[in-house]
Amino acid sequence: MGLIRTRGERGSALLITVIIVLIVFGIGGAFIVETLRRSQAQFASLKADETLMTCDAGLEKVRLALYQYRSCAEGGGPTPWSWNDILLYCSTLAVDRAQIRADFRARQNSALFQNYRSLMMQNTAGLNARLSPNNPANPAMPASPTNWSPGDADAGVMLGGNMPYLDGAFWIHVRDNDDEATLVPPQPNDPLVDRDRRVVVTVVSTLPDGTQRQIEAVVLYDAVPMSFMGLGAVVSNADVETTGSITVDGRDYDLAGEPVRDDPDTLLINERAGVVGVLTDEDITMKGNSKVGGTNVAPQGSELQGLTTNEGYLFPTGFPPGPDEALGLKPGTLKSEAMKRNTYFTSQAQYDAYLELNGGVMPGEQIIYLEASGTMTSFNVSKNNAPMNVKPSILIVHNATSDSEIKNVHGNFKGLLMADIVTHVNAGTDILGSVMAFSQTATHQFGNGNADIRFSSAVLANLPRAVDGAVRVLSWRRIP
Repeated sequence: MGLIRTRGERGSALLITVIIVLIVFGIGGAFIVETLRRSQAQFASLKADETLMTCDAGLEKVRLALYQYRSCAEGGGPTPWSWNDILLYCSTLAVDRAQIRADFRARQNSALFQNYRSLMMQNTAGLNARLSPNNPANPAMPASPTNWSPGDADAGVMLGGNMPYLDGAFWIHVRDNDDEATLVPPQPNDPLVDRDRRVVVTVVSTLPDGTQRQIEAVVLYDAVPMSFMGLGAVVSNADVETTGSITVDGRDYDLAGEPVRDDPDTLLINERAGVVGVLTDEDITMKGNSKVGGTNVAPQGSELQGLTTNEGYLFPTGFPPGPDEALGLKPGTLKSEAMKRNTYFTSQAQYDAYLELNGGVMPGEQIIYLEASGTMTSFNVSKNNAPMNVKPSILIVHNATSDSEIKNVHGNFKGLLMADIVTHVNAGTDILGSVMAFSQTATHQFGNGNADIRFSSAVLANLPRAVDGAVRVLSWRRIP
């Protein structure tokens, strides 16, 4: 006899069924919601990764560009950009994410933007070759973010404008760090002048859906240091004569040309020991009213071996054959550096024209290389009674046969003067730093007038350093 279910029992079974169905739907719905949430989170993570990858690409490309246009405190640099030019240009650009997003959206569908994207994505090896700092034919930075040409994409860098990369773009801005605070004594910050070879780079990446990321990095130009022997106010590879009324002083002077004293509170002329006035591996002859001083001995009309002069000196590894070796560099380094700075010349006329363009003043923080043969008469280290350059420079007059002669030297110069042959330093000339003469066959004649050559360890310690270094990222952070 079968069971007879009451109406109440049938209602309970239905209720249980409904509850079970609701539980199943609830669990399933929660699973779907969680799946969608995780999918959205994963999508957002992928977008974040892509924007950071785009930021990294922009940072690497601007690092390469800053290497090519690295002339910050060292000055010069290929036309039209230097680090200071970049700081000046970027000072007019605002880093505002809304503006950057709007700029991207305005450009992203243009034919020119798509052409850039195509150029950026094709032939990576060829693009890297064109980015090489040894290929100055393709400038690493175009003149303006609104003045594009197909060649600009070779460098892959644009200042103050969106540059396509993958599906999005990156925007680059460069500013100076507060480097004056590190100087002694500290000086007011000048945002348009780099003094410590460090700048701050901001990269903002934007994707088509509006996703953005921003990173900020401190970038350093890590120059190879140069070391100079600094053994005398005059260092020679052959006989030396001092004539006329010249004064060669090996006592130490500071960057301003003031004596370096053991005790700054005393008025006594008691300069730090310094070096000898004249040092050579051959002989020294003093003529006329010339005076030579060195170490703690004031200039006088007769030499004191070991104190004011040192002749017959035996260089431990031999006299350097050229300027590069004298500074501890590979042969050809200084010439290559001058070429990059547009300060390499093959005639006295070219060199004189360069001085004229600078108002007769020797430019500071430069490596100037004059490679010519024979005698260059009335040789100027400055022109038109111009004052001495404020920052030290390196002036080289040298060729492969060491027969470049500078004769009747005139002007004011702070730095290291390196020449094959020196004949006469005329009245009124003032050289602060050191002079080095390479020829081993000529007699180097310092004098012929009332001139001064003064040794300065501070000048030699502040010679331009931008020689075959590298631009590297010191640190970076993501900006929320």
